[in-house]
Amino acid sequence: MEQKRKYYLEDLTNEGGMRWFRLLDYAISHSDTVEFTVPMDESKWSPRLKPLLPFLTERFASHWRWQAKQRRMQTFLRFPLLSMVEELLRTPQTLQDTRFMQPPFPEDPAFYANGQCILWTISHEVWAFPLLTEEEAEAWRVQGFTLDVTYEADPPTRCE
Repeated sequence: MEQKRKYYLEDLTNEGGMRWFRLLDYAISHSDTVEFTVPMDESKWSPRLKPLLPFLTERFASHWRWQAKQRRMQTFLRFPLLSMVEELLRTPQTLQDTRFMQPPFPEDPAFYANGQCILWTISHEVWAFPLLTEEEAEAWRVQGFTLDVTYEADPPTRCE
């Protein structure tokens, strides 16, 4: 019987990048799609996205972000996990760095495998949420992760 998967919170504030890159390596090796959150106004999008736009596979607006309904609509962009997307994701040294980069870095990267979100982030809080079984979470904890269970397997965003 397969164990139930849940989202676990990993606080990456002031962690120096080691745990972020471990999570990033895991997400990149297990996902096929990456999602970024961008402003509704295209003129405010990060110029870092420009070379990726020809590969855009989905764009949608939703009130749902971070597993909760928000007052304002957000725009979400999904791209296949191409090498140029991976290169962009590996640019910041930590998730915390994404908040201060110039030009701005796209917000809240989320990683999907066959349509299921396996890792999502809240950049401004410097939090990452991998989708794991309790057994997988325990294996990560042995390696120095805290992984507090927080959420069931509801997706972080959804189309309306």
